[in-house]
Amino acid sequence: AWATSGPLPAAAQASPEGEQTPARLLAASKSWGYQLRKFDPDTLAASPYDMLVIDYSRDGKPAGALTPEELDKIRVKPDGERRIVLAYLSIGEAQTYRYYWKWYWGWVFGVLSPRWLGSENPEWRGNYGVRYWHEGWQKIIFGGENSYLERIVKAGFDGVYLDGVDEYVDMVKEKRNARALMIAFVKAIAERARVLKPGFLVVPQNAEALLADASY
Repeated sequence: AWATSGPLPAAAQASPEGEQTPARLLAASKSWGYQLRKFDPDTLAASPYDMLVIDYSRDGKPAGALTPEELDKIRVKPDGERRIVLAYLSIGEAQTYRYYWKWYWGWVFGVLSPRWLGSENPEWRGNYGVRYWHEGWQKIIFGGENSYLERIVKAGFDGVYLDGVDEYVDMVKEKRNARALMIAFVKAIAERARVLKPGFLVVPQNAEALLADASY
């Protein structure tokens, strides 16, 4: 009963000893699966993993988004035990196959592109670096109405699996404080997520060097 669409009173956020909170389930996980495309809810539900990382949508578009009912099915392992399900979320790169992408971005030498859009990743076509400190990008990720984060929370995921956190390494050429700006970005995502859903997990998958910062 920990899952909720809105914030709980402070007293209700306390977790009794032994309760299966997302954080405790994550800490106890011993195996995990990862699939971002062409997945089937029934197949995922039948898998043995303690944690799954999947996309919020089968094709990156709203029409292919998983429903809360499908997430409920996936969150239960074949043995009846609860598992953690995280949604992949790239915060350091924009992707052309996402719902927010405009067809004219990246064309005409960037004249029609938003100021936050950087250059294309030569190793991953369709992925563009972003100036993640810009308000426009942050609105897409977590600050705007019906943002990417809100879509994930409303679907019923236990948390997000953040990709592209290490983008600050490349962006330091433009911003001397790129590292601090990335830390602030991830913290803001976490704060917003936990307003929407107390106990929501935020799991960065790279940029381990940031762990040296106590606030992060």
